[in-house]
Amino acid sequence: MPIAWRPVRCRPLEGTVRIMTTECPQPAGLPDLGAGAPRPGAEGLPRLVPGLVASGLVAAAKSQEILARGSSVLIAALAGLLMTSIDDGMAVRRTRETCRTLGSLIACDLELAPRLLSETVARLAVLVRMAAHLCEEAAFPLQAQVERSLAEFFPARHP
Repeated sequence: MPIAWRPVRCRPLEGTVRIMTTECPQPAGLPDLGAGAPRPGAEGLPRLVPGLVASGLVAAAKSQEILARGSSVLIAALAGLLMTSIDDGMAVRRTRETCRTLGSLIACDLELAPRLLSETVARLAVLVRMAAHLCEEAAFPLQAQVERSLAEFFPARHP
């Protein structure tokens, strides 16, 4: 049966692959192929879609697992940053308590503020790099799946 462009009613997941391969709505911007006209290159689509859906779900599960494990590491690093910040705050409090005059308190603050700021920025930069690396690792299975899918649909363009 040729694949025709027809509007799809929203249905539950039942028969999703059949709907995707036989009743896909026409994407915006494409010329109307007419009722019953086959889509170009659609002969092998019913054969490809179930495998692509299954491998897409596997890739999504791998990404989710990477995100879950990486999030726990990131949360532990954030907790460590919080504890270090609390320790730094306690050390600053003890140092400020030793100051007896307003001039010595101002000098102490002028000495401690730049150091504490640079340490905090450096620690936050490490957390940002960790989060960025986690996002890259989590996206990798999905990117690889997209490349495999494109290679299936367009074998001449993807070696």
